[in-house]
Amino acid sequence: VDRIVTTRLVHGNACAVVSGAQAGRGALDRTTALNGFDGLVTNEPDVYLWMTFADCVPIVLHDPAGQAVGLVHSGWRGTLAGAAGSAARTLIENEMASLARLSAFIGPSIGPCCYEVGPEVWEQFESRWPESLNGGARPDNRRLLNLWAAIRATLIDAGLSPENIHCADTCTADHRHCFFSHRADGGQSGRFAVIVGLRE
Repeated sequence: VDRIVTTRLVHGNACAVVSGAQAGRGALDRTTALNGFDGLVTNEPDVYLWMTFADCVPIVLHDPAGQAVGLVHSGWRGTLAGAAGSAARTLIENEMASLARLSAFIGPSIGPCCYEVGPEVWEQFESRWPESLNGGARPDNRRLLNLWAAIRATLIDAGLSPENIHCADTCTADHRHCFFSHRADGGQSGRFAVIVGLRE
């Protein structure tokens, strides 16, 4: 536990480079967590990045040769802000990873089968990533959004190879026996954790 680092999530695109100096921040006392970051990256072994989720999208970044990892929290606001791309660029700009090798895993989150949004959110995605609109508005006027497709597009825009982007294709709202879902649980939900790091 004393090697875990977490952050207070703000649905933005800021990314922090984490080292052993921050180990333990937020692990047992939330008041000590980093603040204002939705992306964390590290290339130091035995430092573990920790975030919690209940419909928002977890994205894990990894360069096996550069020995670097990243973890991103991306809801619709973070996706619009380019949180995943920001973390990928942080790894590259700090010479922790190579774009040619960098891979991304889009984890379990609310899927295009269940993520209904209002017209104000729909229009913002429509203008930037038409591929994120799950088949267009439905006859019953339900607008279902595909965050996975939008995040994939932001990662490609950041320079990742499409072949290096993988998606769990697992909807948290449809798999409540395995995951928490803020939407499906009516706003009274727990959280599941994603922890990523490099072993010694």
